[in-house]
Amino acid sequence: MPARPTRYRRLAEELAAQLEEGRYPAGAQLPSLRQLCADHGASLATVTHALHELEDAGLIEARPRRGHFVRGQARPAARPSPWKGGASGWSSWPPRRRAACR
Repeated sequence: MPARPTRYRRLAEELAAQLEEGRYPAGAQLPSLRQLCADHGASLATVTHALHELEDAGLIEARPRRGHFVRGQARPAARPSPWKGGASGWSSWPPRRRAACR
C-alpha cells in the first residue's frame, strides 16, 4: 500500500495547483502565514514547511519581513515538474535545502 503524502506536501501541491491556475499571478504576494493557516486548517509549522517546498521548487520567493511572492518564471524549463503525478514526483526532486547544512 503506497504511503499517504504528508500534510505539508498535500498543502504544497494544493498551493502549486492554485499558482498554475493563475489564482496568484506572477509577482503577487501570497496571503500571510497566519491567513494560510486559517484558510487550510493547518498549523504554522505545516504551512511554513509547505512554503519552503514551493520555494525550493522555484515557484515562490520569500522576501524577509515582506512575505512570499510568486516568481515571474514559475520554474526553469529544464527541470521536470514535481507536481505532475501526485506525490510520486517528490521522491528525488526538489533537493532539500537543509541537507546542505549538515
